[in-house]
Order: sequence, then C-alpha cells, then structure tokens
Amino acid sequence: MAIRHGIYISEVATQIQAPVQIDSGICVAIGTAKIAQDKPVICYTYKEFVENFGYVGDFDNYTLEEVAATFFKLYNVAPVICINALNGSKHFKEIEKEIEGQASFKLEGEVILDTVAVTTGVNQGDIDLADDITTAEVTTGEGDEAITEKSVTISNASGKILLGGTVKISYRKTETALGGEPVVVEVAYANLTNGKYVLPEDAILESVEVTTRGINNLRSLDFDIQSGDSFAQVTILDESLIIDDKVKVTYHELDPSAVTAQDIIDNIEKVGGIYARFNIVPGTLIAPKYSLQNSVAAALTNKAKSIDGVFKGVAIADLDSARNTTYQAAIEFKNQSNLSDPHLIVCYPKVALDGVQYYLSTHLAALMNQVDSQNDGLPYVSPSNQRLQIDSAVTADGTEMILLQEQANLLNANGVGTVFSWGSWKYWGNYTSVGPGEDYKDEFIATRRMLNFLTAYLTITYFTNLDNPINRRNIEGILQSANIYLSSLAARGALLGARLEFPEDENTTANLMSGALHFRLYWLSPPPAQEIVFEMEVDTSYFETLFI
Repeated sequence: MAIRHGIYISEVATQIQAPVQIDSGICVAIGTAKIAQDKPVICYTYKEFVENFGYVGDFDNYTLEEVAATFFKLYNVAPVICINALNGSKHFKEIEKEIEGQASFKLEGEVILDTVAVTTGVNQGDIDLADDITTAEVTTGEGDEAITEKSVTISNASGKILLGGTVKISYRKTETALGGEPVVVEVAYANLTNGKYVLPEDAILESVEVTTRGINNLRSLDFDIQSGDSFAQVTILDESLIIDDKVKVTYHELDPSAVTAQDIIDNIEKVGGIYARFNIVPGTLIAPKYSLQNSVAAALTNKAKSIDGVFKGVAIADLDSARNTTYQAAIEFKNQSNLSDPHLIVCYPKVALDGVQYYLSTHLAALMNQVDSQNDGLPYVSPSNQRLQIDSAVTADGTEMILLQEQANLLNANGVGTVFSWGSWKYWGNYTSVGPGEDYKDEFIATRRMLNFLTAYLTITYFTNLDNPINRRNIEGILQSANIYLSSLAARGALLGARLEFPEDENTTANLMSGALHFRLYWLSPPPAQEIVFEMEVDTSYFETLFI
C-alpha cells in the first residue's frame, strides 16, 4: 500500500478574480473612404489606415480620412475602428470620355479600375464615307423602253465599315431640291450587292451622302492600366487598331455624394460584433458629416445605448452650421429636433486648423481618448476645458465664429457642447445632450461614461461566472474581487466610492431556484467642478497695519 511521507502542495483556483482591463473609450467611426471594406477595420497608425482605406485628401467627401488625420496626427491616440459605407459597386457615376491622338493617357479621379473599357471608332457624328462612294447613272434601251438606273456604290476601301456595320444614305429628290428634308435610308452594308445601292430615278446624284454609324464602328481594344494617386494610367497595347486616331473610354468613378443616410445607418449595425472580432469594447460612436442628419444621429444613439445587447457607449453628433449660422439658431434647431439622450453628445459649430475644416465630433472623440489615456484609461475626467488642436471655430462656409463665455454657457445649458478660446482653444461643455437638471448619472459626460465603463467591467470580468453553481463560494468570489477593484478605483480618484452587495431581499427563493443572482452596485463618480466661486469681502481691520 502506498504511503504519503513528506511535504505536499496543491493549488486551488483563486476566488478573487483579477479585473479585466477595459478601455471603454475606443472610438468607432462610420463614414466614407476610397477603398471599400466589408467589415470594421481597426487601425493603430495612420500608415495602417492608408493601407486599408487609401487616401484622397478630401475630408468632406472621404470623412474617414478626417478621422484618421485627427486621431493619429493631431492627438496621437490609437486605435480607432473604421467602418466604410462607400462601396464602388453601389456608389458610382458613369463616365464617358473621348481621347484623340493618344495611345497612353491618364484618367483623373477615383477610377474603379475593373470597370474601365476602351473602344475605337468613336466619332461625335456619323463617319463620312465620301472617299468610299461612287455615284452612277446608267441608261439601257432606247425610246419608250429606255430604263435609267441611278445608284451609289460603297467600296469600304477605308475599312471604316466594320463587320455587321450599317450605312446611312442621304439624298434629295427632284421635288425636294429647293427645300424640304432629304430622304435618309439606313441599311446593313452586308445586304448590299457588291456595295451597290439603287437610288430612285428622281434622286439627285450630286446630293448623295453616305455615312456609317459610329455605334456600329466600335472595336474593343486591349490595354494596360496602372493606378496612381487619384489617377489611372491607360496604355493601349496595339496602336495599329485605333480607327481615325480616336478612342472612347468608359468607366465608373467613385461617387461619395451617392452615399445616403440609410447607407450610414446600415453600416452602424456593423458596430455589433466588434467585441467578438477585436476583443475591444466600443465606447464612442461618430459619423462626421452624416450625423448632421437626425436619422443618423438617432441610429448612432440607439446603437450606443445597447452594443451587442450588453455594452453601453456614447454617440457624438454635430449640428449643421450651414443652416444654423448662429448659436441661437443652433439651440432652437437642437430643441426642435428632439436631440436629447444621455447616450448622445451634441456639438456645435465646426472647427478649423490651418484653414482645414473639421467636424467638432471628430475632435471631441479624439480628445476624450487623449484625456482618458492621461488618467489610466479611465473616463472619469471631463473633456471640458481641455485643449483642442484647432485655431478657430467656423461655420460651414468658413466664417469665423467667436463665442463669448456666456454664449458658450447658454449652448451648454441646452445640452450643446462647443468651443471656447481662453488662452488656447478648448472644448467647452460637461453635459450630454440632455443638459442640466436630469438624473445625475445621465447629465454629465464624465459620469455617463464612467457608468458605461463599470457596465463593461462587470460584464466581461464576471462572464466566466455564468453557469457556475450558485453557492457561497461563487457569490463571495464575485463580491470580494469586485469590491477590491472598486476600492482601487476610489483610491485613484476615479470614483468617490463604490461597493457591490448581494442583498437578501432581492435574491428571493424563487429567483435563486430559477438560477438568477441579483447584485447591487452602489457608486458615485466625481462630478466636474463646473463652478468655482470666490467671494470677495473688504476687511477694514487691515488698516491697523498702517500703525505697526
């Protein structure tokens, strides 16, 4: 029989679970870019963005380029997750151009390469066959039996009539010589006997004109195509096949203007599944330019309120400074549009740097990431009064806008974040779109985002506890590990205090028998010091210092 003699050590699973690192501020941007992608793409550098989405240099039409430039170049924060709603198979315009005298040429713009087709034989009108025709008038027989035949013979010596081509024969008759429309006959060249067409006896031979239809004179050409920055270089491989030194090229060009609000809304749905794809919790949703439309702002907000059914975030939308050129108009429009939700931040106006315009929503999303990174990734510090990388506030037409503090405060009081210059340009506003006077957890950006953070922490950290036996060990493990982590957040100043409890009155026998555990989290996030008051009072006793 085996015996145990010595020191033996065994290990058991730790009851206190280590907290999962959560960053609830990761931005997801929905917009347009040159290269289509059928899924969300995470980018950690500007180089990665260009490799995945290309670069045009047009922020207004390619809005994801604005996002990449703002995050990576101006605020130096990463990552950002991009969803491109622009797809060349759907959003394009048809282009047709005629090229003359060139076997190699450039097509400017965002050419969709696989749609390019090159043909020759193109002509603005019908191709004149004057050098290919011979008219004749032949009389046979005499007297009453004499027969006169008028005809035109088309030799096609020039080769302009291709196989299956047609010719159009125009001529005047005697009675129309002094006016009226000529007779026009269109006939397949193959139907003519030896190229000969018999004209009526009263046709005026001198009026005969023959042309071939350009549409039937097309020949497809083989070509090589190379893409460059915003152009495509086309080189025809066999120049000898070009007819009349003319070439027609047709292709599709990307058309960002064809992207609709519904296209953006459809792509907002791709936010679902980002955690499963990247193991990252989406925290901030933006759609610069497109969020000017209330339907897009609403879709962003609804998605932010329930991401994958478990996570919560915030959406940032802009107010249209083209239609609302004053802060009063912006306030009125915001209130009339019912843009009020604790998961929505509303911004106004646009901003600019070195003459380049940006949407404030893009800068705010990057700024929040920057502020979070300076505070251990915790979103408890408000972005308000934090420096923006801008040098002016503008309306959509570029008109500079300077807001006084009381004007900026009035925007804030109506749930609109703005910008304010005080030594440097800063984001100004602590409130979500609901504005002041709402539930404490919902009115401030920082408290709302901190609650979102706690939601993600609890969901991810304790997902592994699902389906474990309901016993004291399981419950104590959750309580102890959660309260240790919450205490650490309080020690860092991210929370004023927090505790997790397992109340007996909420965990009834019926609930427990159905497999349901109910915990209650008590928490308080520090509000922003929005108002600091210094009261000034004269103290005449200081006159006594004159007599010391």
